Amino acid sequence: MNTPDFATFAAITELKSRYCRLVDKKLWDEWRKCLTDDASGSFGSTELSSGSGDAIVAMIKAHLTGKTTVHHCLNPEITQTGPDTAAAIWGVHGLIISAETRGEGFAWYHETYRREKGIWKIATLRVESLTGFAVPL
Repeated sequence: MNTPDFATFAAITELKSRYCRLVDKKLWDEWRKCLTDDASGSFGSTELSSGSGDAIVAMIKAHLTGKTTVHHCLNPEITQTGPDTAAAIWGVHGLIISAETRGEGFAWYHETYRREKGIWKIATLRVESLTGFAVPL
């Protein structure tokens, strides 16, 4: 395991902050730029193991349409795995509000990153849910 230099740590942290802000604001075209073209993800029981950045955006967009979300990602453990690759684990606190329910949850996000043309992007993401609840409104 290698500790990244400050520039890499800062760039990946900024990427994750942008990722959360853009998904919460539903700015899908901008959010897509956070992902590699061949990105794959696992979101609880939903798998996109051979997916793409476009497929992930389409799935999340469909799931979150009409809902308000707030994502807070905390305390990153970032490891540089190669000159242009890295991995991280983030603590997450999320809130999803729909017309019927208010849900709140806690999870770990496990991610890998790839630097493409000087820009860090998310290559893989996996959500490890810890606990959560939903209450009717």
